[in-house]
Amino acid sequence: MYLASLRITSPTFVTSMLNTMASLTLLITVVLRLEIIDLGNPRGIAKVARTLVSLAGVMTMTLYKGPIDKSPWRHHAVLI
Repeated sequence: MYLASLRITSPTFVTSMLNTMASLTLLITVVLRLEIIDLGNPRGIAKVARTLVSLAGVMTMTLYKGPIDKSPWRHHAVLI
């Protein structure tokens, strides 16, 4: 699935989606009440901090307009 998605979308988007999986997993487990986040416990604070840092990194990767990089799977340039 990873390699197939690289052919369809940009490498930046695929990497962002992989980094989002941990955050989405935590969100789903909290919504389904499979996990309780205790903000009084250092572990609960670490889970929330890890999720926020991960999402900030994903947003930075997605929204940053860097130099043009050529994808080996396409014949045209891809913006990263």
